[in-house]
Amino acid sequence: MLPISWPGLATKILQTIEGFVIPKKSARAFELKKSQILRIIAVEGPQVADLNAFNLHNLKEHFASGRTRSVGGIHVREGSNLYSIPGHENAMMTVIRDPVGVHNILGNEMQRCCV
Repeated sequence: MLPISWPGLATKILQTIEGFVIPKKSARAFELKKSQILRIIAVEGPQVADLNAFNLHNLKEHFASGRTRSVGGIHVREGSNLYSIPGHENAMMTVIRDPVGVHNILGNEMQRCCV
């Protein structure tokens, strides 16, 4: 169970749906539904991870670091939205908690150094 609060929402106790470890130099695909929370934890110290997100109902729509940069700048932090490609330009995810503080999205994926 994970307590979490977000401005405008009451503090909630969240239940883990699934937990898994993604070994370094590998990848994993999984489904994340609307209003579910993805929590990333570096279990072996500070690391960099790439994140790609796709619309489950339209795989042509995916996370676009370029669109996210044009809306919110090169740094992603708490409160930042992650947007999909031009032509769709939907907020796909929102960063609600970030103990690291700031991440760059200069590459094609969101590069994230976890703690």
